[in-house]
Formats: sequence, structure tokens, C-alpha cells
Amino acid sequence: MKYVLSVLLCIGFNALVYSQQRTLRVSFENVKYDSLQCVCAMEGFKQFPTAQGVYDDKRECWFFHFPDTVFDRYVQINFRGKRNDAPQITYIHPSFRVNSDSIKTYFHNGILFWELADTVCLNARLVEQDTIRNSRFYGVDNVILRQNFDLINPSPDLRRSLINENLLLNTPKEKRYEVLKKIFMEAPEAPFANIHTLYNNKAALTYEQLKTLVGLFDGSVEQCYYYREVKKYLDFLSNRFEDTLLTNCLTKEKEFIISDKDKYTLLVFSASWCAPCHALIPILKELYEMKKDVLDIVYFTVDEPKQLDNWNKLMEKEQIPWRSLTPLDSVRTVQKKYDVQAIPDAYLIYPKGVKFERINVRKKEAREKVEGLKL
Repeated sequence: MKYVLSVLLCIGFNALVYSQQRTLRVSFENVKYDSLQCVCAMEGFKQFPTAQGVYDDKRECWFFHFPDTVFDRYVQINFRGKRNDAPQITYIHPSFRVNSDSIKTYFHNGILFWELADTVCLNARLVEQDTIRNSRFYGVDNVILRQNFDLINPSPDLRRSLINENLLLNTPKEKRYEVLKKIFMEAPEAPFANIHTLYNNKAALTYEQLKTLVGLFDGSVEQCYYYREVKKYLDFLSNRFEDTLLTNCLTKEKEFIISDKDKYTLLVFSASWCAPCHALIPILKELYEMKKDVLDIVYFTVDEPKQLDNWNKLMEKEQIPWRSLTPLDSVRTVQKKYDVQAIPDAYLIYPKGVKFERINVRKKEAREKVEGLKL
């Protein structure tokens, strides 16, 4: 019998619809659902591809089909189950862990499949479950049944994706290079999970560290989307700073990020709603007063156009002496250009833009570096 899946894609890209299909096969031991939904979280999309599973009674498993383009770019897959005998439960939320003699990970809501096979599999055994009510995350009107599963014989990449996340969960940024290097050298059997882990942690690495870690991968990952993105990021860091024409938040005039090419520029990404960004203001003011002869500071606000009044009010309240720029309706595009995954974030741009580097001015060593700048 041929099983057909109705793929409910929530994004209007024809490429997702017409590319080659791949199959995801899912089985849960001793757990029955009346329906099972699969959601693929993807970078750069406000809505994610979602599919309703088709259950095979004989093989006791669920089947999903997704285009290759989804498998190429997704960040994680989440499942949501429903039971007709429990209508009060909004949905059932499976979470997964690796549990073996050598390691036991935390339970993770999202999982990753990186095999190149036409069919990838998930087999899991229920360990425990609990009911969640009045949750800020899920909403006070929703009742969620959280089910925790052990993975059964997971593929190397699926297994490694959870282990890597577990190992890096509480690792400070300054120690991630050594941890990543150890992971990649000890687990070459999972190159796709490892390159995705590297992509997620690239902002914590220097150019030299990232280049070294990329060199640990063989040619098997060269066609992987996240390998290509890491290489793009390396190229981005190795070249001159590419300036962008933005809009001054106050004057509404078009201006480049770098206003004086003979000075250093500290480009700071911030927003009116970002409390950690606001906590940086006293530090930035101190650096500005100390180094304004050699250093320009410029804000890049990621506020949407309708939030710019809030941003300008904050600048006035804090008496900010440096410029604020906005890309208006192109916030996400410019964020991607400069690889801004989270805020606050900052780049130190050298005179004439010949060099630039990510810098965390919350760190003492970074502030000392800025304090020591000379033309």
C-alpha cells in the first residue's frame, strides 16, 4: 500500500514543494497517539513546515515526508501528539535523551537527523511523563502532557546531536573551543551533527579557532548547508568590513556605519526592549569618554520601525552621545549579513575597515583591549 502524506507547508516557497522527498519513520514503544504532528524549525522563516503523520498499523509506526530542502536547512524537529480519549490535553509533547552505559543526556524537545539516507528513523521507549498546567511557556489555558523517551539504537548523528548539546549546555564561551575540538576528534562518525554544533557556536570562536575546527572535517560535509554557512562566516571574518548604508534614527538621513575611516568603530547591536543591552550603557559611556579621540561608537538597533519611538526615547533618557542607525524594514536581512544571532552583540572595526572582530565588552579583557587602542 502506498502511503501519501499531506504536507502542510506554512511558507510560500515553491522550492520546498517541488524538491525530492525524504521519509521520516517514527515509532514509540507502548505509546499510542490518534494523531502525530511534526514541525521543522528552520532558520530565516517566521512559519515552519509542518506535517501530519500517517500511521501504519502493521509496522506500528508513523510516516512523514519532507522535501530535501527542509532536511537541508532545518534547526530541529519537534513532535506534537493528540489522543481522542484526552480532549482536555492541548497536545502531548515528546522529549528525548540518549541513555547508555557511557553517557546520559538531558531530555530535549527538539531532535536532529543528518543522515543522507532516503529514510531516517526515530525509535523511542517511554521513560516517564508528567502533566503541565498554568505554564507561562505553554499558556495558562493549555494542559500539556510531557512524555520523556529514551532513544533506541539512534543513528550516530542523531545520538551525537543530543550529546553535543548536553556537553556544551553549561560550557562558558571562553572554553568552547577546547570542548568542540575534543568532540570533533573523538566523534568523527557523526560529521553532520558536529558541523551543526560548530555552526551554533561559531560566534564564541575567534577566526583562527574556527578555521582550525573547520579543518578537522573531511569532504563528506561539503554539501551540507551548515558547512557552507560556516565557510561563508569564515570568509566574512577574513575580509574587510563591508559597510552598509542605514538610516539615522533621529535625523532620518542615510549614513554609513563608519563615519570616520581613520578611527576605530565599535558597532553595537541593541534594542529598546533588551534589558541586557541597557545594562551595557554605563560601560559604553565610560569607553566613549575615555577613547573618543580614537574610537567612534555607533548603535545598530534591531527594533522594527514601529518600535523606533521607544528606541529614541531610550536614547534621550540615557543621553547617548553617539549615533543610532536602523535598517528600517530590512532588520532581518542586515542581521544575517553581520551574523547577529542574539543581542547584545558588537564588532570592533579597525581603521579603514581593514579588519574587524566580534567583541564582548561585558568581559574585562575586551574592555582592556578597547582601552588600549591607539591610532
